[in-house]
Amino acid sequence: MSIINCDRIVPGLTVRVVNGNMVALDFMAAITVGNRKKASQLLARVNARNKDLLTYDQTKPGRKHARKLISIADALQLLLILPRRTAAIELRKRIVAMLADFREPRLERCHQSLDQLCACIKDMEQCTGKMLSIIGSFARSE
Repeated sequence: MSIINCDRIVPGLTVRVVNGNMVALDFMAAITVGNRKKASQLLARVNARNKDLLTYDQTKPGRKHARKLISIADALQLLLILPRRTAAIELRKRIVAMLADFREPRLERCHQSLDQLCACIKDMEQCTGKMLSIIGSFARSE
């Protein structure tokens, strides 16, 4: 298990990475700027509307429910579909920068795509088609 440092968002906040996927609750906490209660509510709403974005970890002995995981490509897609009141554009840019800083060997190839996506978020209204094509190329290179 590795950890993504989220000090750009909230000092001391981290996102756990298990088998190449982020723990969804930790990622939602980054989106809600460290508020775990709002993060769990957001996770429930996302799970109800977009079931295909989340995957489930094998349950371990002593654990009632499977842990929800989200891939980095799906996390980028989620950032695009969240309402603006949930995640401001400046927060989205910081989250993309955080993901770009997380450098595992398979992400080295995708670093340029993340930079392009970060630049594109600045002009979000004009770049919806461009972002979807970048995310598509990111998902294929994983």
